[in-house]
Amino acid sequence: ALDVQVPYAYVTESRVLNILDVSALPAVKIAMSFPLPGVPRAVVVRDRYAYLTSDHYGFLVVDVGDPKAPKVAGSLEMPGFAYGLALDGTRAYVCSSDTGFHVLDISDPAKPALLGSFRTAGEARAVAVVGTNALVADGPEGLVVLDVGDPARIKAVGSAPFDGFANGIAIRGTTACVSDETYGLRTFDVSRPASPKPAGGFPTPGEPYGVRVEGGLIVLPDSFSLFILK
Repeated sequence: ALDVQVPYAYVTESRVLNILDVSALPAVKIAMSFPLPGVPRAVVVRDRYAYLTSDHYGFLVVDVGDPKAPKVAGSLEMPGFAYGLALDGTRAYVCSSDTGFHVLDISDPAKPALLGSFRTAGEARAVAVVGTNALVADGPEGLVVLDVGDPARIKAVGSAPFDGFANGIAIRGTTACVSDETYGLRTFDVSRPASPKPAGGFPTPGEPYGVRVEGGLIVLPDSFSLFILK
């Protein structure tokens, strides 16, 4: 997983968060390789904290205010395989292929707390938040939309099932871009988030590993190549 907060890039590998100095590209220097419990799957950096999901551990908050001396600021143990992560305000949204979808309170990064959970029918792999709705890439169930306005009473309000395996999601305007590891990219009109409508697709030769939107472009890596789509 990767996130960037210039002048540093934050890259995960097995049980490690690598903090890279990218201030003098094309030269890249390792500022610190910080060991982590479990296997990190997602990282989102905001202000002085890096928020991560980690297999067989759960949710981690690492203080990266000093990139050369990071330290764990807070954590919440969660069973199973933790995958996708999104932040919105004082909440973190965590996907687990084993236990479903979870909403955390991160108003105090040192004490993340569980606010609510929802067991999806598939395997929750990634999430994007639009208003009070969480759009979840739910493995064999495709795209699932959850109302998270009240985290204690999360409910499913819409879906767009398809044959395949949804493993990533990103939002571009009113379009949800979903990576399907058996096909490529699928797009959905989410102008009405509770009623997602198929809008198009782009097949890839390999198996996609998630999707991002950067500068209005869709970034889609697969097992053979990297696609940049308009």
